[in-house]
Amino acid sequence: MPAPLKAAESGQVPGRSVAAGVAWSFSGNAVYAATQLLVAVVIARLGDNVMLGQYALGLAVAAPMVLLASLSLRTVLVTDSSEKHPVREYVLLRAVGMCAALCLVGAVALAVYWPDSAAVVVVLVGTAKAVDGMTDLFVGVLQRREMMREVAVSWMVNGTLTALFMTVLLSRDHGIVSAVGGSVLASLCSLAYCIHTVWRPSYGPAWWRAAGRTLTEVRSLAPGLTSLARTAAPLGAASCVTSLTANVPRYVVGHSEGAGGLGVFSAVGYAALAANVAIMAVAQTVLPRMARLHASGRLCELRRLVARLLAGAGVFSVLATAGCLVLGGRALELLYGSGYRSYGPVLALLILAVGVGAACFFLDAGLSAGHRFRSQLVVNILALGMTLVSASSLTALYGLSGAAWSVVISILFQCLVKAALFRRAVSPHRAAAGKVPR
Repeated sequence: MPAPLKAAESGQVPGRSVAAGVAWSFSGNAVYAATQLLVAVVIARLGDNVMLGQYALGLAVAAPMVLLASLSLRTVLVTDSSEKHPVREYVLLRAVGMCAALCLVGAVALAVYWPDSAAVVVVLVGTAKAVDGMTDLFVGVLQRREMMREVAVSWMVNGTLTALFMTVLLSRDHGIVSAVGGSVLASLCSLAYCIHTVWRPSYGPAWWRAAGRTLTEVRSLAPGLTSLARTAAPLGAASCVTSLTANVPRYVVGHSEGAGGLGVFSAVGYAALAANVAIMAVAQTVLPRMARLHASGRLCELRRLVARLLAGAGVFSVLATAGCLVLGGRALELLYGSGYRSYGPVLALLILAVGVGAACFFLDAGLSAGHRFRSQLVVNILALGMTLVSASSLTALYGLSGAAWSVVISILFQCLVKAALFRRAVSPHRAAAGKVPR
């Protein structure tokens, strides 16, 4: 490997504690979640539910395609404790995947009959998500080094600039298409920051010459890229299926209730996802340590760590759902206007789904630490089928509340099955025998 590119291969930065990592990750997630909620509020207040529905449609179409093409390489990178593959292989494979995803999003936008503005919004959202996909890979490099401060700053830059650009453009009555174009610019700024942070020790003429030589050596990297793709493909497919599962209720709501109904459901969903901040902060910080515990065969410690995380997720689910049953309607009214107050029960259901999803996320992290990707894919495919059935039937009967119930049912199923898989993977007799399951 060219010497200037070795900087990205270095491991953990010494002196970074778990508490500090959680604090920075919490801050980054808090700012990003707040800005995503602000984007929904701005579109609802300065635009209308149809604009919000078009934006939600773009996310629902682009997210599964980008996740499939991303192959969840960030998770593979973070859990690659032995550094089997160099970072440049991850970067090249992710770049190819994002180009393919963007082409696929464009093809879908051309093939499906949507109003012109909706099709353009879908393509622009896909572009922003593809750029975010590249950013996510460099965030993985920082996460493996446990440089959570830099990770948090990248999220803050992306979220803050997205909210700022979209607010300015919508307030000047430029429409949803121009506003989403602003989000693409914000994503590019975040990517530039991450690239600079990962490789800044190596900048200079030698760095650019080495990067050029790396591009000319792509053919020699083919075996490594193929091996990496095979390793990551099950997890990438599982992530795609997970995204499809999360978006199936949106597809059903959009079909039955139109863009306006989809806008309302998405607005309530954004408010629910804001509760995910602390959960994501903890999970992203402990994943590298889970990988090291698994690699060293310390399965009992890994099991205890996941058990503590699951207990915390359970407490959060009970308290947050109870709070939303009491105050959810009022909170939605303050955010979006009086027309949203009646959707408090929908918010409570989606908050419950977030809490159960937190437990599922921790179990996914534990399974990913041991690279048990194929089992996750099977579970996610079964959950997708369950969601298709429940969302179609419950939404037809109960509207948005039925769609929210389908989300809860799907995530609860995934959580129960993955808990059984994780328990089997780190069972005491395996730990005592020194076996590390794969």
